[in-house]
Amino acid sequence: MAKEKPDLVYGTLDMLILKALQHDPRHGLEIADR
Repeated sequence: MAKEKPDLVYGTLDMLILKALQHDPRHGLEIADR
């Protein structure tokens, strides 16, 4: 079970990044400045 938590964290991070790109596609530096 301890092995599943990092996968959940990385999956959540991926989803946040994809959501940010879905609504307002920008250059990576502009996303970082947000």
